[in-house]
Amino acid sequence: MKKKASALLLLLVFLFSEAFLFQFVGLANANPVYSSTPTEPNKDPPVLTVQSPSNATYWNINEVLLKFKVTQPDSWNESSMIKEVRYQLDGELVVIWDGNHGTLHGAPSVNYYLPQTSDFSAVLRGLCKGQHTLQVTVLAESNYFPNLPDYKFPSIYTMNVSKTVIFTIDANDVIPEFPSWVILPIFVIITLVAVFYSKRFSSRLRRSWLIDGYSG
Repeated sequence: MKKKASALLLLLVFLFSEAFLFQFVGLANANPVYSSTPTEPNKDPPVLTVQSPSNATYWNINEVLLKFKVTQPDSWNESSMIKEVRYQLDGELVVIWDGNHGTLHGAPSVNYYLPQTSDFSAVLRGLCKGQHTLQVTVLAESNYFPNLPDYKFPSIYTMNVSKTVIFTIDANDVIPEFPSWVILPIFVIITLVAVFYSKRFSSRLRRSWLIDGYSG
């Protein structure tokens, strides 16, 4: 009787263990995000490098090239992303790339997601004489889930990066640019004048020699 009771107890323990293991595996399969979902935000911001323009004075022009690079850190994963790339010129906002709409003018040829390193460019036209303020901004965010297993409502950590450049457009003291067709006629005229005065100087020099010879 005792043997039967022991065997029955072992059978019940085995069945209970199997049921618990099955439920645990099923929960893990139903929620695979537990093992990969970050519970802390990634606070490493993207790196923004403005290559042009610089804090300088530009002469005799009314447009400059805007060129900059955005690099995502190696520590980023699918929970970190760039949402928008923009610039402001004298307070006027221009969005170059928007993660909600994909590629825009001046952005790399990609849609919705940027590669780790992205080069952007745009021509800033119609610049008047004076000082101009340019601000380039990258909007980025990191999604994380601090309240697992209730992972349906993530928290968002924003990490925006901006660079400001102040440059000046000036037209004072500018050396005028001559058309190329003017250079050759000027060179010919200068050469003829030089030859003419050279001959006159040589002629006068001979006469002075002759006069000195006769007088001697």
